[in-house]
Amino acid sequence: MSTRELRYEQELNPQQRAAVFHEKGPALVVAGAGTGKTRTLIWRVARLVEQGTDPRRILLLTFTRRAAKQMLGRAAELLQDERARRVSGGTFHSFAHTVLRRYGRYADLPVNFTVLDRSDSEDILNHLRTEMGFAGNQQRGLRRRFPQKRALGEMASRATNRRVPLRGVLLRDWPQFLPDEEELRALIERYQRYKQEHRLFDYDDLLTELLRLLEERKAIGERLASHFQAVLVDEYQDTNRVQSDILRALVLHRGIMAVGDDAQAIYSFRGADFRNIMAFPRDFPGATLYRIEENYRSTQPILDAANAVIARATQRYEKRLFTSRSDGPAPKLVGCTDEASQAGFVADEILRLREEGMALEEIAVLFRSSYHSFELEAELAHRNIPFVKYGGFKFAEAAHVKDAMAHLRWLVNPKDLVAAQRCLLVLEGVGPVAARAIAERAASSPGLSEGLAAVQSPPRAAGALDRLRIALAAADRAASPAEKLEVLLPYLAETLVRRFDDFPKRMRDLEHLVSIARRFRSTDRFVSDFSIEPPADHTIAGVSGVENEEEPLVLSTIHSAKGLEWRAVFVISVLDGYLPQDYAFRSAEELEEERRLLYVAMTRARELLTLTYPAMIAPSGARATMRSAMVFAKPSHFLDGIEEVVLPHTVVAGAELFDGITYEDDIA
Repeated sequence: MSTRELRYEQELNPQQRAAVFHEKGPALVVAGAGTGKTRTLIWRVARLVEQGTDPRRILLLTFTRRAAKQMLGRAAELLQDERARRVSGGTFHSFAHTVLRRYGRYADLPVNFTVLDRSDSEDILNHLRTEMGFAGNQQRGLRRRFPQKRALGEMASRATNRRVPLRGVLLRDWPQFLPDEEELRALIERYQRYKQEHRLFDYDDLLTELLRLLEERKAIGERLASHFQAVLVDEYQDTNRVQSDILRALVLHRGIMAVGDDAQAIYSFRGADFRNIMAFPRDFPGATLYRIEENYRSTQPILDAANAVIARATQRYEKRLFTSRSDGPAPKLVGCTDEASQAGFVADEILRLREEGMALEEIAVLFRSSYHSFELEAELAHRNIPFVKYGGFKFAEAAHVKDAMAHLRWLVNPKDLVAAQRCLLVLEGVGPVAARAIAERAASSPGLSEGLAAVQSPPRAAGALDRLRIALAAADRAASPAEKLEVLLPYLAETLVRRFDDFPKRMRDLEHLVSIARRFRSTDRFVSDFSIEPPADHTIAGVSGVENEEEPLVLSTIHSAKGLEWRAVFVISVLDGYLPQDYAFRSAEELEEERRLLYVAMTRARELLTLTYPAMIAPSGARATMRSAMVFAKPSHFLDGIEEVVLPHTVVAGAELFDGITYEDDIA
């Protein structure tokens, strides 16, 4: 038992405490930005365990495994014992993977399926696209472009996650491809059959197959529902339609507590459905609603401005953030002449803050889209202000890391033709046609090594293929995934030296991959987990940090900044057409998400918040650089009606703003 009495009264505010002490039935906790959402979940876990709930009968679903591990670790620290670490915690996908491995046979699913990551799925779609004759421009007698593999993957995924027909996805997101609807449907259906034939699951399959299992095998659903006495869901506003359906089937309207913030629902492009959190009381009848509104991050003037922006949302849960930090300057709205002067103003302010003692790493510049910061990046570089920009490839997406993982995947599943072709295409003298033929021959043999030995390889590739066969055979004899990778490293090093100028950096990445693999005993589990929850916090070759004694300034898209905070935040280009982006005006739903984006950006600031916009911009598509080609702009209409005392508005542009500008220029 716990050796510590939990200090609920001292450690939690009244709103947090009410949610933590929830007795029974479904509950929705609407926790505003900076209000201690994670803290509330941690204490809820500790409370359940303290009250005698078997930790193994608590399910905590988060959007990263790391988040779940950290929450359970902190709950264990509260209880001063290890009980909380036995809670079933992880992502929706890892939970689905576990259930399908255990119960999939009851739904006629293969036991030894392989999990595809996004790029592998796209590679299969690209192969099928070519195989079915859709790769060229000639379509039904008309010369037009057929979607590329990335768009194809997104189309298939969105249709699955939203549980809508392909036509609905095309109408909303890709109307230009409506003439290709018939071919696209045929391609996606062929993709589904291909995965079944080769025992492959993509991310979406993990969720849809779990849902099918729960819906078609009621006994299994009831068994899981009765096993888990409590289900806790983090970031509920980011769930998609399939995930919400899984929860309804899993908990049978009992024992679920979802935590989220409707005002921070900004990931519809990933399939997240804002309607899930709004429909929670309907989906789970009798649900208790808790609001957590005391903010521990920002000053009250910043919260007043953010509250004013979100108060005009058409759909929302009523809440108003407040804090005990009542002092602090009001946020500012600053108009600049153009994007160049906006960049100059922001750089000046950053230097001023640094001179006043604020470290660069405590300052962030946020923007709607990556290209909005190009002018500022040039200005910062010109002034030798070090900065880092959030984004770029993740560790698991680097080509050399994917190559190494492909070798393990091929060992685990010899029928995984995507992994096989990736391994084979690295070889000198092997092209796509030969790679596929070799992969298919190997897949039809009793063993991978025997299959490769029997292959009639292209003359130029005979030696390389033999080296690959020997390396795979040696790795297959090794026990753990780390040992297999260590056996493969000399062979992989040869390919790196031949293919990349920066092979030493890439080799270090593969050595780091070995260290990750040491956490696993099963190669199958390592391969699956790496696909489902790849490490995202590691530097990869080709992406270098800023070499400077001082930690750098942060530039970030708003989407990448969610969950983070800084002492001072600049949000640039806050004007219609940028934030909100012009395409958002096509639907009220998309426009409302843009409003929530601005709210998220504003609530990243702890002490200082500045919104800027250029008073003149080049019209969309304009390439001229003459001042007469510019048109006047106005701040985002999301700021309309906010009182001057809440958001003071100043313009730093001089008389040059009007040089060469005529009324006719503006309305042309």
